[in-house]
Amino acid sequence: MGKKETIDELRAPLEGLPAARRGAVGPLDSAIREMLLASERFAIERLRRRRLTSLLERSDLLLAGLEELNLLDVKRVPKRGLSQLAALVADLPLEHRLAIGPRPSPTAAIDAVFDLQEGILRSITGSEAEADEPLERVG
Repeated sequence: MGKKETIDELRAPLEGLPAARRGAVGPLDSAIREMLLASERFAIERLRRRRLTSLLERSDLLLAGLEELNLLDVKRVPKRGLSQLAALVADLPLEHRLAIGPRPSPTAAIDAVFDLQEGILRSITGSEAEADEPLERVG
């Protein structure tokens, strides 16, 4: 049973009632609409968070590869790593420009991925805290 069917089923018994009695259900119809809208907003937010979480996981995988390059003393990130980084940036739902050159070192690319992760985490949490503000400790 879909959402529209639910509203139609609730309205069906009212079709034969006089207009005065049908009007009395207006608040109920309005409440149902509000519940459906709230449910849709919740579903949209859940999808948005899942997408952002997926991007965060991709950035973690990219970081692992970059850290390995760094440990192996590789001087420049290979093209494949740069294309993965560019694909990650392209998939971001926020505007972001990489602050690295065309042939960055693994360390510079790692710093760029950390910047990306900061933006992703802020989007997930809805936090607009200043970079200088310490995070609060719970407990």
